[in-house]
Amino acid sequence: LDEGVLELYFDEPVEYDAINASSISLKTAQGVPYDSVALTDASRVVRTDPHGHYDSCDDAAGNRSAYCFYARVLLAARDLNNLQAVQAGEWIDVEKKTAADSAGNRVQPLFDDGSLKVGKLTKDTRPPLLVTFLLDIDGDGRLYLNFSEPVLPSSWNASRVTLRSSPSDSSAPSTFPSRAPTAAPTDVPSAAPSSVPTTVPTALPSMVPTTAPTAFPTYDTPAPTGLPTSKPTDPPTGSPMPSSAPSGAPTSVPSNVPTAPPTSVPTGAPTAAPSFSPTFGVTSRLKHAASSQTRGAMRLELRLGKDLISIKQKIAMNPGIAGIGSSVDATFLEAEPGYVTDLAFPGNPNDAARVVSVQAGVVMGDATGPRLVSFELNLEAAS
Repeated sequence: LDEGVLELYFDEPVEYDAINASSISLKTAQGVPYDSVALTDASRVVRTDPHGHYDSCDDAAGNRSAYCFYARVLLAARDLNNLQAVQAGEWIDVEKKTAADSAGNRVQPLFDDGSLKVGKLTKDTRPPLLVTFLLDIDGDGRLYLNFSEPVLPSSWNASRVTLRSSPSDSSAPSTFPSRAPTAAPTDVPSAAPSSVPTTVPTALPSMVPTTAPTAFPTYDTPAPTGLPTSKPTDPPTGSPMPSSAPSGAPTSVPSNVPTAPPTSVPTGAPTAAPSFSPTFGVTSRLKHAASSQTRGAMRLELRLGKDLISIKQKIAMNPGIAGIGSSVDATFLEAEPGYVTDLAFPGNPNDAARVVSVQAGVVMGDATGPRLVSFELNLEAAS
């Protein structure tokens, strides 16, 4: 089940290319009660064999024979998922039309008490991955999680999942400034350069994000001692430098130094804010979201319950900030490891890995007005 392969061994050569996979069923037990999954035609025999069984069926000249005691079936994704969802695969049933030998004799059928037990069962070792999710904060509120393989609904742990209106800091580009320098550079030259470049680079280095924030954080680091703390008011070009200028420094400002910051953004500079916000946003850790599903499923369907009230309350407390569920650009999910498991067997299932700020695929915003659900009335006379 780790590679999605079914290997069949017969007591005599069969026409392996003509094997009918849709006549094969894999079961959870030999007799009733059991769950059973019938394979589809999408599962097919392949000629690649890492064990060399096909080679042993070739003739002395190395010509590939159409008949062999072995057949390797590559399971279709849908068939593999169905097997994992009900943990089927320890027993097999086959119909007569499954295969035939060179004389045209059909294979002897196996079913019910005659089912064959698996000789070797390789467990699925891959953790389930969250592919996408849908959030609906309208009505009673729903959360739908789509996975790469079936998961066990009863393993769902809501307390390990958080919804956010912006990606978490850990998903922001590593080049985003996390802190200002704590001291002035120590390699400042003793004399000012003789000239200042008059051109601005037309493109930023590749390590700089392609988008820039509209406002940078204000850092609490004091200005280095000895450096001006504010910009002089329009000093005239060519005005003399202070008499305390260090030895060797020029006595006047070069005429080609701009006296005011540029009024336009250089060509190639970023002009839009990044989609992440390391400081602001609405965050809501789930507590009550639950599923009523009982069998393994590729899509986990969750009712938000009281978590919906919590989300709407936090949105109301942060006016002016795009709230969770308002758009896909303001709806992200992150999860701690083990927030759900798959149905891998035998042995323990695989925990889902950590999810770092996955963006919603679809959102349905709040479009339903509030309704009164209860009231209390006190007719006791006022004291």
